Amino acid sequence: MYPELFGIPTYLILALLGFVAAFVLAMFRRRAYEYRILDLVAMLCASVVGIVIGARLLFVITEIPALIEHNFSWEIIEKRVINGGLVFYGGLIGALLCIYFLAKYLKLDSKRMINFVCPCFTIFHAFGRIGCLLGGCCYGVASDVGVLMPHKLADGTVKYITSVPVQLYEAIALVLITAILLLVEMDDIKKGKDSNLLPIYIALYAPARFVLEMWRGDILRGVFDVSFNYATDDGRLAGRFSLSTSQVISILLIIALLIYLGYKYALARQNRKNPMKSERDSAVCELCAEELPEAEEILPLETENAADENKQN
Repeated sequence: MYPELFGIPTYLILALLGFVAAFVLAMFRRRAYEYRILDLVAMLCASVVGIVIGARLLFVITEIPALIEHNFSWEIIEKRVINGGLVFYGGLIGALLCIYFLAKYLKLDSKRMINFVCPCFTIFHAFGRIGCLLGGCCYGVASDVGVLMPHKLADGTVKYITSVPVQLYEAIALVLITAILLLVEMDDIKKGKDSNLLPIYIALYAPARFVLEMWRGDILRGVFDVSFNYATDDGRLAGRFSLSTSQVISILLIIALLIYLGYKYALARQNRKNPMKSERDSAVCELCAEELPEAEEILPLETENAADENKQN
C-alpha cells in the first residue's frame, strides 16, 4: 500500500484529516449545545490525549503475558512495547475519561459533553481506519478477492498477499454510525430533549467490531485461545476457538449495555406503577395553596410610620 505520502506516515496524515473533520462537525453542532469554540478545542485536545494514552496502555496490558513468558527481556520490550501498536477500545475509554474530567473542570454537564463528542469519535475513527488500510499497519485474512496488503510472516519477512479490506469495511460502518447518531441527535433537538448517544454508539459499534474482527489477519490485535472444558475420546480438547482483544471488550460492552438497558426499563416500569414524587409534591403544594388564606400585604417601614403620624394628627 502507501505507508508514506510525501515522506510523512500515511496514518498520521489521515489522523490529522480525521481531527479536522471531527472539529468541523463539532463546529456545526456547537450552537445546539451552547458550547464556546474554546470548549470545543479543549474537548478535542482532551480526546486526542485520552486516545493516545488509553490505546497505547491497553496494548501494553495485552502484551503482559508475552513479557512474563520472556522474563521481560529487552528484546521483547522493544518489540512488543516500544514498537508496539494501539488498541482502539483503550483509546475510547481514555478519551471518555478525559472528557468526563474536563467537563467537571469546566463545570459543564459531563453526560451531555460525552454525548456531544460521540459523532466526533466515530468520524475520526473512520479516517483512522482508512489510514490503517493505506499504511498497511493491520490487514484482513487472505482472500481470492480483495486488496494487496503487506503480511508480516513468522520469520519477520513481509509478503504482499491479497486480503479482505476489513479496514475499509469498518470505515464504512463508522460513517453509517456517524449518520445514525446525527439523525437521532437532530430528532431529539426538534423535540427539545437531550440526546443519549453513547448507548446507541456502543449498541451499533460493538457488534460490528466483533463481526469484523473475524476477518482480521494480523496478530497485533491480540488473540486469546478459548477452549470448552470437555474432551473427545482420544483426550483432545474440543470446541477450541480464538477471540481477539477487541472481541472480548465488545462482549463486555454489550453485556454492560444490556445491564444498563435492563436497569432503565425497570426504572421506567416502576415510575409507571407509582406516581413520581415530584408529581405528588406538586399536587400537595397546589392543595396547600388553595387552603391557605392570602397573606396581607406588608407595607414598607416608612409607609407604616407615615400612616401612624396621620392617625395621630
